[in-house]
Amino acid sequence: MHKTVVTVLVTFVATSLLWIGGAVGLYLHFFGGEPPFRVSVRSPERVFRGEEFRVELDVENAGPEPITVASVDVYDSFLAGLELIDSEPAYRTRDHTLNFETLWLERPLAPDETLSVRLRLRAVESGLHGGHIEVCTRQERCTTVYAAVGVLEQDAGD
Repeated sequence: MHKTVVTVLVTFVATSLLWIGGAVGLYLHFFGGEPPFRVSVRSPERVFRGEEFRVELDVENAGPEPITVASVDVYDSFLAGLELIDSEPAYRTRDHTLNFETLWLERPLAPDETLSVRLRLRAVESGLHGGHIEVCTRQERCTTVYAAVGVLEQDAGD
């Protein structure tokens, strides 16, 4: 009886560890590690209320395999006081989920190539507007950058 309990316990622990290890391994394979691309962001420091401006993202495929840039997520914290007008290249569809606006691009990117994404915005409210912008592949491998822009009121004499 004692030998049976020990055998069952050892089998249970070994099987559990195998399942956990497999799940962790699959997660790391598909979602873990550094994404195979880099993102840089450029935005103006200041704009006037009512003015249109661009935020530019450069997505560089630094990996050895082609990737697909599936989406750009612009968080509400950045968009508060700003209006997102469009993007270049043009997004296929646009969704608002939870606390961000998703622009679905579905753009292939070969190794050592760079995709430039330009977001056209309008300054609606004065103040400092900053937040995260995330670029993701189809496999939800994402890189996040931070952008900020100060929106100024135009003087009556301007």
